[in-house]
Amino acid sequence: MKDLLRDTGMRWTRQRQLIYDEILRRKGHFSAEVIWKKLTTRHPGMGLSTIYRTLQLLEDKKIIKRIPIAGETTIYECEDGTPHGHHHIFCTECGKTIEMHVDMLDSIEEIVMEKYGFEISGHTVMFNGICPECRARLKSDPGDDEPENNPLP
Repeated sequence: MKDLLRDTGMRWTRQRQLIYDEILRRKGHFSAEVIWKKLTTRHPGMGLSTIYRTLQLLEDKKIIKRIPIAGETTIYECEDGTPHGHHHIFCTECGKTIEMHVDMLDSIEEIVMEKYGFEISGHTVMFNGICPECRARLKSDPGDDEPENNPLP
């Protein structure tokens, strides 16, 4: 962590080190709030704004990457170092995010580069939908989807 901060003008603090260590222990996706809740159980003075600033620093240094989820809490994951990495499926009901290791976009990138002259450095894909568990739950409780039958006075 000290090496990461050396050229940023930011100083090393114990809190930043704790955040960095917690992120490195993580497997999968996490949000600032998840890191904050985990750390405040052991370190009550930890501020959420410190976590956000540290996440931004780690994102700038390409240690973690932000996963775009429209209208939802921002989630992150540790950077895997590959230009294409993997994509994600997000359940709009329960918030579960699943990694998708199917990448057929290389051929589309070639078409884009050829047709539009772009040099593609990467791409991000997020599929939004409802996971099988939530679909089953919604099917078993159909009353939630029906509007209330309240006649007007």
